[in-house]
Amino acid sequence: MNDSKSERSATAPVPGVIAWSNVLIAVITAAFAVLATASPTQFVPGEAAPLVDFYVQAYLVRALPISAVLVGVLATKRPGLQPVLLVAGLAQVGDVIVGALHAQPVMVAGATLGAVIHLGSAWLLRRKQLA
Repeated sequence: MNDSKSERSATAPVPGVIAWSNVLIAVITAAFAVLATASPTQFVPGEAAPLVDFYVQAYLVRALPISAVLVGVLATKRPGLQPVLLVAGLAQVGDVIVGALHAQPVMVAGATLGAVIHLGSAWLLRRKQLA
């Protein structure tokens, strides 16, 4: 029986606030992706050109799988949460950049919150592993 820190912490339960805050952000992200695909001009004023539809759909096919995997890993308590949190957080950082480049303050605010929660959770879980 190996009783190393990494083995103990890899199976340690995820604190409730970390789990629920990440599930909430993942569900909100997926919901916004679906809503934006259904009506692209709902969040950004102006006409929806075919290229806008393309980019909204690209956002959808990225947001839904990341959100589903994150919620799935948390729900099943399977290993691999930290890499999934890093991917989800970095995707949110990308959304912050895109929102800033296109003067979309709501997108910047929401994605910043998502990035802080996902990346902050990964960092906290890593600190807990090393403790």
